Amino acid sequence: MRGDWRIEVDGRRCIGSGVCTSTAPGRFTIDDTRRSRPTAGEIAPDERVLDAAFTCPMEAISVVERSSGLTLFPDAGPPAADREEKPPGPPEPAPPRRPDAAPHRSPVPPLIEE
Repeated sequence: MRGDWRIEVDGRRCIGSGVCTSTAPGRFTIDDTRRSRPTAGEIAPDERVLDAAFTCPMEAISVVERSSGLTLFPDAGPPAADREEKPPGPPEPAPPRRPDAAPHRSPVPPLIEE
């Protein structure tokens, strides 16, 4: 089962907080530039790595299942090849007002002048 997940850290987003190194010890290290790096690019599934990705303050960690190409974090849904892309359409129209509906009334009573 070795190499089922691929781990990547986006060095442009990483701020070197070290959250990943404490959440998944042995899976991440902080390098000389104060950025996180995975200790191995491909690993067996490890829930601690998903926890590290989830808790990363900059969302710099991605985890991909190699066999399917499914992005496990960030949750991107199915691989692009399996998604049905739909062009954006016009906004949904507001539902028509019922002709027998009462007019809008404010919940605040009017001021009474004496």
